Amino acid sequence: MKRTKKDILAEVKALAVEYHELTGKPLGVTGEIGEFEAAEIMGLTVPGSKARNERGQMGVPQFKAIAEKVWPD
Repeated sequence: MKRTKKDILAEVKALAVEYHELTGKPLGVTGEIGEFEAAEIMGLTVPGSKARNERGQMGVPQFKAIAEKVWPD
């Protein structure tokens, strides 16, 4: 059976906690996990590669654009 993004990220979160307990350092996956969970909570799809910066992360302007759609003035 093929795993979903949610299943994989649940495992990643558990591994990140274990890694932090072992090393005292973050694993560096909080952005990806947060982006996925925020999109899921708000009923949005995560933007494609055009909305990402050179590191593959969602940039602040793209996040603000999504926030303005969800919480208009």
